[in-house]
Amino acid sequence: MIIDHIEFSVSDADKSRRFYEAALAPLGVACIVSLRPDQTQSGGIRHGLGRDG
Repeated sequence: MIIDHIEFSVSDADKSRRFYEAALAPLGVACIVSLRPDQTQSGGIRHGLGRDG
């Protein structure tokens, strides 16, 4: 099974990104895209993590 996309709200997007980058680094996963609040419908920050862009 491959997970294509999962999204959830957090209280601190940058802290969450750092945690998941560290936790998923052994699997080759890193932040590949970041969106500012003015770029999202919800007005929140979004980070996309993945492998190989």
